Amino acid sequence: MAVVRRGPSTTPLQASPERANPRRWWWLAIAAAAVFAACAGTIFIADVPGFERRIYDAVTAALPATEFFRRMTRFGTVNVLLPLSVFLAVLLPRQFLRRWWMWIVVMIAVTAIEGLGKVGVGRPRPEGMRPGFPSGHTAAAAAFYLMACYFFDGVVRRWAKYALYAVAAVVIALVGLSRLVLRVHWPLDVLGGAALGTAVFAFAAWWHERYPLEDVVSSAVPAPWRAWLYRWQNVLALGLIAVVVVAPRSAAAADVAVDTLGGLCIVTGLALRLWADAHREPRARLAARLPARLVTTGPYALMRHPLPLANLMTGVGLALVAQSAVALLVVPAALIAMYRLTAPVEDGWLAERFGAAYVDYCARVPALPRVALATVAAVWSAVGSLRAASWPSVVRSLPAVGVTLALAALAELGDAWPRLFR
Repeated sequence: MAVVRRGPSTTPLQASPERANPRRWWWLAIAAAAVFAACAGTIFIADVPGFERRIYDAVTAALPATEFFRRMTRFGTVNVLLPLSVFLAVLLPRQFLRRWWMWIVVMIAVTAIEGLGKVGVGRPRPEGMRPGFPSGHTAAAAAFYLMACYFFDGVVRRWAKYALYAVAAVVIALVGLSRLVLRVHWPLDVLGGAALGTAVFAFAAWWHERYPLEDVVSSAVPAPWRAWLYRWQNVLALGLIAVVVVAPRSAAAADVAVDTLGGLCIVTGLALRLWADAHREPRARLAARLPARLVTTGPYALMRHPLPLANLMTGVGLALVAQSAVALLVVPAALIAMYRLTAPVEDGWLAERFGAAYVDYCARVPALPRVALATVAAVWSAVGSLRAASWPSVVRSLPAVGVTLALAALAELGDAWPRLFR
């Protein structure tokens, strides 16, 4: 699959040529709807057919209801799908930003049809009298994870696209299997739920390609707001990272391991900030301002935007130290959204200020570092040259380091503080 990659300009990514034929999604929707109808018809005629009961008995006898299946079934619940949708919406490729609401429409449609199916068919579950056809967990999982793959398969390589859909298929299958193992659904309930979710997703994909909007992607945030966000991004990031102090703490089985991982993220983020500050000219720390000269050394030789990446690493580390699921969702999602809004502003202004020199620089250096041996070698070289660091640049970074370490201490000792912090 040929993928058009982002160049030095801020032109939106173009859709993959494979997306030119929406009929494939139409036929998938028809096939999945036929499977759903066949399941419903079989239940109407035979209630619980003999083959279905034999499959159910074989699965429940072979697989005990372990904690693994209880955890897997949560991947079809709103408690998991809603936070995931918030985070994935932040990462949406630009050509889908105007249709982020498709995710909401698909999930509402699946929930509504699943509810009507339970009322219309009315077959009770294996244990209890509540209606069970179709499985809502399986239907929601099928629609959600397939839609997530669809949103990203046009901007990744062919092997990554197949890997995404394979992972989605495994998750959907495990969610459906968990409903059998936990004795809350019959096999046709699960199959019907998977078919329903797939049909709704495929119809949405067909409609999206039948009426494309990839040619022009208008910004949802006005230009003055984006400029304001760029100017005060450091203040906003600092205030956002402070969320970890007041966010509710989650129970963690591996407290030491989580704290160690969080500490590594914090150290990496702070080191990247110090490295970037050592190569920038002195300027205001709080309000972001454009540089007077084009900096292409240090981390700027590997990436165009090291400071947003440093903020993200620090924020994730603090959330891990705080062991807060809320902070681990809110902080990275907000920082990524802020980066996606401010990076094009900075690229545009720098291109206007430095002209062809910056365009040339963008052609050579990616926005974020590539995972390559050259990147590792450059970082190792930077670590080896720490002794030659400029003391003024280190001193300029000390306030940010001090505030970060103070937040980390508050996050780690949060349980010992009064309930005011919770």
